Amino acid sequence: MISRDQILDTIDQIYAARIAGDKAMFDQFWADGSTYEMLGAPQTLGEQSRAKNDARAAIGELIDTFKFHTVKRVDWVVDDNRAVVRLHVEVSTGGGPVHLTELLNMWEFDDSGKVRSLAESVDTALVAHMLSADNSAEMSA
Repeated sequence: MISRDQILDTIDQIYAARIAGDKAMFDQFWADGSTYEMLGAPQTLGEQSRAKNDARAAIGELIDTFKFHTVKRVDWVVDDNRAVVRLHVEVSTGGGPVHLTELLNMWEFDDSGKVRSLAESVDTALVAHMLSADNSAEMSA
């Protein structure tokens, strides 16, 4: 059984890899068949909303789109092999401005310490704004 400290350490390592944009390091934390869900307003997220996607592929695309500059774990609860973590994140897209936002992550781990699932609640209005601004910049370039 994975311990509370191991879960929190793994989450911290995942976000260190996320900040570095290191997909190879990031991939090592995910169990085969692991899933990722982005939670939020379906009218903003479209097909991404509530869809359980292959975690490695989905998060790989997010790494390519959203640059995390800082991540700070603010609050957390760990129960057995599950954790809920609130984060403050500085994020940007396509060289655009850095925005401070909050994420709420719901994690599930297997007995070996690999992530089985991640459901991530995001500020969908900010995501839409950032993607719209990023697309506008690309169109005018």
